[in-house]
Amino acid sequence: MPKDYLPFVSIIVLNYNSKHWLKNCLESLAKLNYPRDRYEVIVADNASTDGSIEFLRKCFPWVKVVRFNRNLGFSEGNNRAVRYAKGKYIAFLNPDTEVDKDWLIELIKVMEEHPELASCGGKVLFLKKKDVIQNAGHKITLIGIPYPVGYCEKDKGQYDRARYTLAASGCAMLVRRDAFEKVGGFDSDYFLYVEEGDLGLRFWLYGYKVMYVPKAVAYHELGAWARGKVSPIHVFFYQKNIIATIIKNFEWINILKGLCLLVFYDIVKIIYFIKNKELRLVWALLRGIKHAIKELPRTLSKRREIQKKRKISDSELYNLGLIMTISESLNVFKQQMTNSCH
Repeated sequence: MPKDYLPFVSIIVLNYNSKHWLKNCLESLAKLNYPRDRYEVIVADNASTDGSIEFLRKCFPWVKVVRFNRNLGFSEGNNRAVRYAKGKYIAFLNPDTEVDKDWLIELIKVMEEHPELASCGGKVLFLKKKDVIQNAGHKITLIGIPYPVGYCEKDKGQYDRARYTLAASGCAMLVRRDAFEKVGGFDSDYFLYVEEGDLGLRFWLYGYKVMYVPKAVAYHELGAWARGKVSPIHVFFYQKNIIATIIKNFEWINILKGLCLLVFYDIVKIIYFIKNKELRLVWALLRGIKHAIKELPRTLSKRREIQKKRKISDSELYNLGLIMTISESLNVFKQQMTNSCH
């Protein structure tokens, strides 16, 4: 693709007290193999208190800084940041992420060649283990959990073929702006966790597609949740968001299957938390369920809007390998409980 015809891209880095990550992230963006006048970098700051703003103004004056007066979370923070973006395409990047110089050009080439795509994402490797896969796209379980394909596998080229995926990783993804806005962006009620799976699923339901692009490589630090450093806030948001994802997006038969599986999943987790004397995590999980029930009318209202615009069945998504079967969902649950990667 001639560089003179490359579309303008807005890269949004959502920051919350991540000053220690910003230098490497932004330096990797400065080295992109993409014309400098064809992309902008926006750091949207969720009311950080670690000196991030001062650091950016001093060391990265070419970066556009948007500062919010409170922590809006991942979903609403990114949604609001889009309002300040000029690009036809929007890239969302976590501050603890670094990208290969060809990351953006590879994603843009695919998006420009495939107008049916709403989003795409590349191969994400661990920042500190760059030969190990963090994700090569996502599938989604019946209990609403977006599962990273290839998680913790040694990268031997086994995921070097482009293919459809349920969702791109929220740490390094590209979206077509008009499609993102048409489906309503990230669900602002999620705040943290499960956002990319919910967004990807809605893209598919609205008739778009999402693609995994292995030539677009990013490196991401492993999050606290995945390292087993689980806090009540993690458990609360995760719990309420997977319930909302099930109810909003699946057909009724799969809502029933998903909620039944989730009851089993939660009982095992509660036993596990009690066994490890983590009663605060038990209460957080129960609060997540309580909140999901309280928000049920609002969730059902969203469901009506989504289902009204549905253009693909759950069965078709199963056939594409994007929704996992019951047995696959149980295997994911087993892996999460044993934390077998680390």
